[in-house]
Formats: sequence, structure tokens, C-alpha cells
Amino acid sequence: MSRKYFTSEQAHVLTLPVVLTEKAWREAVHIEQPKSLTEVAQRLAYTLKAAWHAFMDDPVAERAEFGINRFPPSGDRSHKRFLALKAERKRLPESDSWNLVISLKFEDTEGTNR
Repeated sequence: MSRKYFTSEQAHVLTLPVVLTEKAWREAVHIEQPKSLTEVAQRLAYTLKAAWHAFMDDPVAERAEFGINRFPPSGDRSHKRFLALKAERKRLPESDSWNLVISLKFEDTEGTNR
């Protein structure tokens, strides 16, 4: 995402508060016995960056699907696996505010507004 200029729609995506579902956090970010705090931070940053990239081609879409290669949360670092995710814009109830909700691709996120 090394761009000098973003469209107003792309810039808006970058301002949305981000929420990961519990399942998405567990699979994409959490890792048992991390080598350091940096490893967890990098997993979170890479997940968020992948979600933003998914929206950059169609920043007015309500949903973008993407995937990342990830060591499993068990901490087994012998092989990476593909993790299918999605990012959706969700309106907060009784508000004009929106969140960007990251979840597993086939996870039901109805009612996930915070």
C-alpha cells in the first residue's frame, strides 16, 4: 500500500475503527508461547494490512475477502497454512458510525457491531 494519494473512499476505510471477532483473533493473531511480543504485534499488523489492501481495489464495497499465510495458533512453526478471512463494514446500532469487522471467511457476523 505504498501510495502517495488515496481517494476519499480509500482514506475513509483507513479511518474506520477495527474489530476482530474472537475466532479471527484466535486464528490470525494469537499464538501460543510467542517468541516475543513483537511476533504477536506483527501478526496483528499483517492481518490489518491485508484487510486494508483487500478494500483498496473497491473501497466502496461493504465486504472484502482476503487470505493470509499463517503459522497455526498452536505455535507449531514447521509449516504455514492459508487462512481465509473477510472484512466487512458494520454500522453501529443507533449511530452513524461504522466499524471494520475482520472475521473468518465463513463466520457468521450478524449482530457483530462493536
